[in-house]
Amino acid sequence: EVNELTDGGISVSLVGDAEVHRIPEAAVRSWVVLDATGISLDDDAVLDTLRALFVGVGDAGEQAEFLVDYIGGVHIMGGVPGSVCCEPDTAERLLTAMRDGDDVIDVWPEEDPDAKGVAWAEALGITELVGQFTTNFVPGQTRVRNIQRIAELTQGAVIEPGATFSVNDYVGRRTRENGFVAAGVISNGVFTESVGGGISQYATTLFNAAFFAGLDFGEYQSHSIYISRYPYGREATVSFPAPDLQIVNNTPHGVLVWPTTTDDSITVQLYSTRTVTGEQSGQTERREGTSCTRVNTERTRTWTDGRTEVDTVTARYRPEGINCN
Repeated sequence: EVNELTDGGISVSLVGDAEVHRIPEAAVRSWVVLDATGISLDDDAVLDTLRALFVGVGDAGEQAEFLVDYIGGVHIMGGVPGSVCCEPDTAERLLTAMRDGDDVIDVWPEEDPDAKGVAWAEALGITELVGQFTTNFVPGQTRVRNIQRIAELTQGAVIEPGATFSVNDYVGRRTRENGFVAAGVISNGVFTESVGGGISQYATTLFNAAFFAGLDFGEYQSHSIYISRYPYGREATVSFPAPDLQIVNNTPHGVLVWPTTTDDSITVQLYSTRTVTGEQSGQTERREGTSCTRVNTERTRTWTDGRTEVDTVTARYRPEGINCN
């Protein structure tokens, strides 16, 4: 019976795709399993072959996105599931079609298990505001264009549970082609100018929103010179490829990054399900070298189950153009 079923191979077509693939006799026979119950086809072998034939075939789908309305309500948008080859019962269907003598056997796609659709978005538990911070700037300055641009690029970024959000990885190099302009920066302890200058204000605002949301930090670094528009000892700078700002999601829920700007300020809001809060509970400073000051800012985090934990963030400042030593 196996010889008759597999003689000459079979032709298969993925539903929704006009292309027909011929699978040779030897390949089909390699799927066959013979045992006391009769003839069957090895599920994994069948699916491995078909997925190799129909790679890239199917609907791409659409990842779900989040939208925050003007009153702070979080909404899930889109999320059309994609499709890939093939359904788990494909081997059984193939054998039935082979026994029925079908000239071309249809195989059916299944929903893409890696697609981030509505179910994925709902499972993240992004429902409420858990942290926010605002910093101000002078309207009309060139640097404002860069702040607004990076806010646009990162609005809607999702940090999944246990994941790390890297500003540099997410945004990439700041270039004119990507909408950034030249503006003031601090480089090697002196004020100068570079494309993307000013986005450290975004970094500082995000840093503080994460600080009060109780999130963890990966890589971060303060400005080398203290700037009065930022909280003393509690701020961050970014450049490409370093330093970076990395926010680590230490909660069981997703975190939505939602920056917005006005004519004279940027606000970064973080949405999730509240499991922890942070507050500044102390600050100390000490001289480092002959000219620098290291500032340690203590944070007390309180979880909804009553646990508390104290950690610190650090900053190091120096006078313009002066080395710490």
